[in-house]
Amino acid sequence: MAKPLRMLEGYRVLDFTHFVAGPTCTRIMGEMGADVIKIERSSHGDHVRQLGLVRDGMSTYYFQHNHSKRSLALDLRIPRARELVLAMIPKIDVVVENFAPGVITEMGFGYEALRKINPSIIMCSISVAGQSGPLSYKPGYDYLGGSLAGVIDLIGEADQAPSVPAMAIGDISTGVASAMAGGFCAAQSRTHRRRRVHRRLPARHLLSHAGAGGADRIDAAGQVLDEARGLVASDRQSVRSIQGGRRLPISDRAAT
Repeated sequence: MAKPLRMLEGYRVLDFTHFVAGPTCTRIMGEMGADVIKIERSSHGDHVRQLGLVRDGMSTYYFQHNHSKRSLALDLRIPRARELVLAMIPKIDVVVENFAPGVITEMGFGYEALRKINPSIIMCSISVAGQSGPLSYKPGYDYLGGSLAGVIDLIGEADQAPSVPAMAIGDISTGVASAMAGGFCAAQSRTHRRRRVHRRLPARHLLSHAGAGGADRIDAAGQVLDEARGLVASDRQSVRSIQGGRRLPISDRAAT
């Protein structure tokens, strides 16, 4: 009996992500059948390769977020490595990155540069506060996103410092939302032209805690929540504005 065709079977994803949010996105796309090529640092690979329990040069933390991919270690400061990446672009359907805004463009792999090579390419960028706006230049992780969305203020005792969740809830939910957005764009790529997707951590946090906590705690975080609502509105607008795109897998044994 033939195996059923998965949603993203036959699509190829170039993965510039690291840590949690981005790798979660591309891992889900790999599980949906996409051929994911993860670009890692040539010296030590992804930052989380040696984080936690490590066996055979790969941590369980790393494997959790990076299975179902292939891995390629490159020093992107070397011109020949950049040329190699650009040579792959005509065969790539989706690019996913979670560098601080502007970094991927400085590296020479920004959306405008890539779509000159492949006009149908889809790019998904994941960050704390989006690609534009007063906070866009700041890098950050799950805990900062939770703080901006007012989630951290809802945890712990009212007369004590907030407690930080031990789980990267915002990172994971942002990765899931990004995989959905990138996957849907790829699935529609035969009928649309341009598409770039932005995902923001505070928006996912905010949507996750609606109605949580007492009214007094919500009011205490009112200013932050107002800013976060703005991020959500902007996030939704970026989805409305999307109009619009094959196989080299992590890895049974990823490159180190």
